[in-house]
Amino acid sequence: MATTLNRVDQQTVSGSTNGDGLQVRVRRTLVSDDGGFQLDVAFALERGITILFGPSGAGKTTLLDCIAGLSDPDQGQIVSGSRVLFDSEKRINLSASERKTGYVFQDLALFPHLSVESNVAFGLADLRTEDRKQRVVGALESLDI
Repeated sequence: MATTLNRVDQQTVSGSTNGDGLQVRVRRTLVSDDGGFQLDVAFALERGITILFGPSGAGKTTLLDCIAGLSDPDQGQIVSGSRVLFDSEKRINLSASERKTGYVFQDLALFPHLSVESNVAFGLADLRTEDRKQRVVGALESLDI
């Protein structure tokens, strides 16, 4: 039996973010001995920090992997700002490194030789030093770390 995660808000998806948010509409099917899993989700987010939570097996990691480019959706579209990261119809699929997207893993996956600040800053190497420091401080403060 397949498990399906559905979170579709057509008003949000058909509307638009302010141009620097994230729009996701993806379907991903995973087949296993117990029947498998189908992720079918669509949403739009404004720019900022987003926390994804839900029960074990709901598809959180699968969704994040699709957004980050670590796993390919079967179909759909992922748009960050004005950049199309994935579009199954147009055959666009940017690599993980081209997406400049990351997430904090559920399991301990930080670089043990780096400080918390350096781990957060790791994916921001293309920013000017002062901008990188401001982003790191903002992220850590907003998460109360």
